[in-house]
Amino acid sequence: MSQEVDVCWKRGKRRPSRAEIKRVIEDYFGPVLRELKWNRRRGRYYVYLVGSWTHPHLRVADRPVRAKLRAQRPETEELCQRWIEVYPSTRYLGVITRRADWFTNDCARGLAKAIALWWAGLVDGEEP
Repeated sequence: MSQEVDVCWKRGKRRPSRAEIKRVIEDYFGPVLRELKWNRRRGRYYVYLVGSWTHPHLRVADRPVRAKLRAQRPETEELCQRWIEVYPSTRYLGVITRRADWFTNDCARGLAKAIALWWAGLVDGEEP
């Protein structure tokens, strides 16, 4: 399950610097943050979180549903890692997940909201 959450900047308002975004990521995730890397070539942060892919209903679903839920799990352990990509631009900030579980997607949306709140941005799909 992948998702992209965009934070659009209001015209005339100050946008966060790359260093400020880094600090917010570090403080937002705290002990859940395993590693944070800036990829210069792709122009984005890679935010690696502790733990691996899970599903909240896996242990309460009946056998046929459980098999369908397990099929959603990424193929390799490397792809089961939790990670979020954060890419700043002049018009918006993108927060994206790939092959993520519910927890990672909720963390990504929460990070986008925290950044939008502080810098008066608008999160896609939410009322101003």
